[in-house]
Amino acid sequence: MTIKSKQKLVVITRAIEDGVDFQLRLEKEGFKAYQIPAIRLARRKMTKPEIKLLANLDQFDLCIFTSRHSVFFFLEALLQNDIPKEHLRKVKIAAVGEVTAESIREIGLQVDSMPASFSNADLAKELGDVAGKKILIPHSAVASRDLENTLTNNGAKVSIINLYTTIAEESMEPEALQLLESDTVGCLTFASSSAVTGFVGLLRDAILLKKVLQIPVVCIGPSTALTAGQKGFTSVHTASVFTTDGIIETLKHI
Repeated sequence: MTIKSKQKLVVITRAIEDGVDFQLRLEKEGFKAYQIPAIRLARRKMTKPEIKLLANLDQFDLCIFTSRHSVFFFLEALLQNDIPKEHLRKVKIAAVGEVTAESIREIGLQVDSMPASFSNADLAKELGDVAGKKILIPHSAVASRDLENTLTNNGAKVSIINLYTTIAEESMEPEALQLLESDTVGCLTFASSSAVTGFVGLLRDAILLKKVLQIPVVCIGPSTALTAGQKGFTSVHTASVFTTDGIIETLKHI
């Protein structure tokens, strides 16, 4: 029997602004979903070197956006520093995932490259020969550096702008704690390593933590799954496609 057939809850641990759409899609697929946000997003104050990179966008051959949040915070940074987004029209743009690509199109820019899959290796393969190319990656301050390292190893000159960060929530609502103490939760979902770390940090009762670590979890990708295992979760599943849609498909078989 699956989680859906048992009618147990699927817990969403994403930031609240991301969880709403995910919850609606889960419920459309017949799951019962409940949000327990483990993290929230916060804009970072940019450094002078980072602002200089923004002011000289046309020096880059390629800009890579890895999430819709990176698109939003990038546009916000341009506006705050009076830098026209049109400067980015001279630069080729790569997007990781259709949601990211759509966010780029919504602000009037063209997506030149998008990998069929979602791993760093897939993106590096999609981009082809990057030796000597100047590449800009605007993303989260807590994002993995795997993509940067892969491209650098392939000969690219990579610059990073840390636009935003994730902050762990400080507490969990009493109702959420009661749900976790009951047997109504069938699975936890994690879309980032920071969500895993933040969620575990909210479980300050040792007995409850031990119980929760036995609940099956579905992670958006290998890096997040690795963190979940390191935190002590005993039943860790990884989405075959590294998106929230991939998480939903994986949930259908648990």
